[in-house]
Amino acid sequence: MVIDFESPELFQNWQKEIGDLAERLTVQKTGRGYHAILRCKEPGGNAKLAKTAEGGTLIETRANGGYIMAAPSLHPNGKRYELAQGNLTAVSNFSMADVDRLLLAAKRLDQTPKAEPENPWAA
Repeated sequence: MVIDFESPELFQNWQKEIGDLAERLTVQKTGRGYHAILRCKEPGGNAKLAKTAEGGTLIETRANGGYIMAAPSLHPNGKRYELAQGNLTAVSNFSMADVDRLLLAAKRLDQTPKAEPENPWAA
């Protein structure tokens, strides 16, 4: 499973949120952001976890049915993918409770405007 971050700032904010779990991840720098790579029992599929206020993707997962490019592949913008932490041949296994913690922390970075709750006293 991969959690794909479209900017370094998002990745750094997420790392602060997940604490010591960050040390166990395999991490690669992409052409724009970072991939956090992990193993788990039930990786699920591909999902959008956080979006911009305009609806663009900020953070998404890649798992069953998805793929990523790996270091030292060349990104379309001309930058090379680089391994930043860990080893692609020895990716750590995470419990599903830890995976839930990782995904929830990513979802908290969503920038989609939240709908205002209806005022029961209006009208």
